[in-house]
This record gives sequence, C-alpha cells and structure tokens, in this order.
Amino acid sequence: MPATMTDGASGSRADWGRVGSDVISILSSALMPRYHFAGALDVYYERLPYRTAPAVSMGLQQGHATRFLALGTQISPTKQKALYAFTIKPLVKEIKSVLLTHPSETTDSPFADAPLRTPAMGTQQEQAGVSMFYSGLDASGKKRRREDDPTDGQARKVPREGYVCNICQQSGHFIQDCPQKDERDAQRLAQREAERGPYVCRICNVPGHPIQECPERVTRPMDQDGHPRLPDNYVCKLCNVPGHHVRDCPSKQDTPPGANRRPPNAPPAAQGPCWFCLGSPQVEKHLVVSIGTELYMALPKGGLSPQHVLLLPIGHVACSKDLGEEARAEMGRYMSSVRALFAAQGCGMVAFERNVRTPHMQIQLIPVPLALTEQLIPTFQEHARRLNYSFQELAPGEDLTAALPSPDTPYFVVEFDSGVRLLLVVTGRFPLMFGREVLCDPALLNAPNKIDWKQCQESAETETTFASDFKAAFKPFDQTDDL
Repeated sequence: MPATMTDGASGSRADWGRVGSDVISILSSALMPRYHFAGALDVYYERLPYRTAPAVSMGLQQGHATRFLALGTQISPTKQKALYAFTIKPLVKEIKSVLLTHPSETTDSPFADAPLRTPAMGTQQEQAGVSMFYSGLDASGKKRRREDDPTDGQARKVPREGYVCNICQQSGHFIQDCPQKDERDAQRLAQREAERGPYVCRICNVPGHPIQECPERVTRPMDQDGHPRLPDNYVCKLCNVPGHHVRDCPSKQDTPPGANRRPPNAPPAAQGPCWFCLGSPQVEKHLVVSIGTELYMALPKGGLSPQHVLLLPIGHVACSKDLGEEARAEMGRYMSSVRALFAAQGCGMVAFERNVRTPHMQIQLIPVPLALTEQLIPTFQEHARRLNYSFQELAPGEDLTAALPSPDTPYFVVEFDSGVRLLLVVTGRFPLMFGREVLCDPALLNAPNKIDWKQCQESAETETTFASDFKAAFKPFDQTDDL
C-alpha cells in the first residue's frame, strides 16, 4: 500500500506506523484511480475520500475524488473484512458534473509531499499526462479524443458519408463526441428523477449523495474486529435472531457446506422474531386496522394508496396454502368485506400473494379504479412475459397446492373481482416488487415513484391517520363483528 495513505485523514490507524511503498504513492498519485484497494496488511480500513493530486498540486479544477480501501485476507485470523461490494461507471461515461462532485468529508491528497521525480519516472506533470491517457481525459480535464493523442498509433476513424449524430442531427462526428452530449445526459438524468423521484440514500434517508458516499456510512463506528458495528434493529437473515452478523451466525458455522440447503427462493423458516406475527414486538401496532380469530389486517409501509391493506395470519404461517380450514374461511370473509368497501368507493380489488423469499404470508389488497380493471389481466400477463414467465389460470375452487409441482415451489398468485385467479410458478430469478411494479404501470395507476415501498413511506403520524380513516370506512363492511 502507499506509504502516506493515512496522512491527513481522521481516524487513521496510527498503530500501523509508516508502512508501504513510496513508489506506490507516486504511482497512485500519477494514475489518479477512483478506487484504490490494498490487501497486504490483513486489516480493514476505509479512508475518507481525497482529491486527486492534480487538483491540489497543479491547480486543476477537474480532479475527482479517490477512495482507498484496505481489505483483510480471505481467511483472516483476526476476522478482518475481506469483501467489498460496489458499483462503478466507467470514467469516460460518467456525467462530468457528477464526476467532479466531491463528498463533504473529502480531504486533500495524502500525496502532496510525495517525491516529484525519481530516476525511473518523470516529473509529476509528466506523470499527470500519462494518467490522463488512462483516465480518458486530456491535460485540461476534458474528454480526450484519440486523434489528439500522439501516443495512439491508430487515429479514430471518420464517420462514414451520410452518418448523422442522433443528438444534434449534424454530420462530421460520432455521437460519443457530440458537443451536446453532456447537456443531453443531464436532461435525461433530470427526467429520470422527475419520473421516479430523487435518489435517496438508504443509510441516512437523505437525497443528494449515493450510498457509497454517505457520511454516516463513512463514519459508522467499528467493532473490536474492525467490522462496522451492527445497527440496533439488525436481525440475522439466517436464523432471524438479533445480536450477531450473518457472517458470524452459529447456524452457518454448525452446518457443513451443502448440508440442509433450502431452495434459493423457498420461504425461510421462522427461528426468531418475525416482523409480521401479531405477538411480535417488531409489529408496528399503529398500522393494524382489524383483528379476527385467525387473521388480521394492517396497512403496509409505503402503500400504493391509503386504502392499500395487508391480510396476514396472526400466528406464523409462511403462505396461504398452509392455512387451516378456519383460517381460509376467515380469509374469504375478509376479502369479501374489503371488496365491498372498494366497490362502494368506485374501485375494483386486486389481491396478490408473493410466496418468494418471504417468511410470513402477506396477501396484498389494493383498490383500482373501475375504469382500469379491464387492463389488469393483460398488464399482468405482459409483465410476466418480459421476465420469460407465463401465468396459468386456475379453475374455480382449484386448490393451490395441487397446481404446484411440489409443496416447496415458490409462486406468485393474483385474483381479480371477476373470480379469475392467475398462478405464476417461479423457477428462477423473480423481482420482489413484481406486483407493485405491474400496478404502477402507466396503463394502471401510473405511479412509477411507488414501485419501491421504501421511496414512498409516510410519517408515523400520517400512517396513524390513514389507519383511523380505514377503520371508520371498513366498520360497516366488517364481517368479523358478526361472529
């Protein structure tokens, strides 16, 4: 690793001493990578982002931020983190305004005092010229054309006669060299944000920066093993028990590789607290709107409308095909009551269940304006076709278990007011937001900003108001009061 990497950064690992190589420092300063990884010390250390050397020592304004990450070995004796997931767009395809935006915690380059010249290398200005070649930018920070590079032995070909740029409708240059390309890309980004809403960081729920640059992520406290400290509400995804990370789960350590493996989409068994069992402390009670004998109803987080409700079993049941006879009868009464409520409001009802990677049965009941109900079936079928799936129609009264290849087969089923039930047998990858994605289609609710429930959550006060309003509207139709 570079010898000066920890200089100028808060939270540096002072116990390392001065380790690393001056040559690597000079090389990193010259190449200006967006990400720099090191793994020789068997430690996990994520440095604050720093400005590239040209922005500090050469007075250039086009410098971008570099992030340095030291990772442990794959089998670390001290259990140092050895994996790091990230997404990155090639430098030459990144929008310049996004590329040149620095996080607020960005520091100066740790290579400000690096040697300017060694016997084997030229001056720092010469190194910058070489680094600009690899980064796709010229010495002024602009996108470099190949024909302008004397080191490139093959000049860029001239567009063929009759070629017209699709951006400016002019001839003489390729689309990637169009002077209006940056403006077009910025307009597309603005349009995407207008359609889907602004990007919101999932760590701090604040827009304006990607999750990789979140201040809370960078400054997240570490535990004694050098791993980020677990959030207070973290629950292990293997055993559903809080208090340890999934990588340290006892069930994972006690199970030999390949033994007792569940199918990739099979519903996980409940071995700890469940977010949907009514007796669980994780249930947000202000969302509950009706409690029956076997089932209860609650508003979802980030619903498609204030009348969007969930039908769930009070105890832990993975899916509707596992319900007993009494629970199935109560489910029918609940669905009939909600359908009558929606009809009184001028809407039809769509009911769907996704038994794919979910530990607790959830049947979603959503109102759709009557004028749009004829588009429901073709829209669901079209979205399934895009995923190379197809629906099969269940016969009236047909048992769901009998229609599945095996009891553990994951599925998606949807029911309409006409009585039509469509079953989709899941055999591979399947989007968890499939039902919401279909209903948010322009042909139906036309609400692309609500496909992801996390992007349309309401405050607890608003959710409480929605729940009170639903209770009042549902009371005249509630058949559980008659039992």
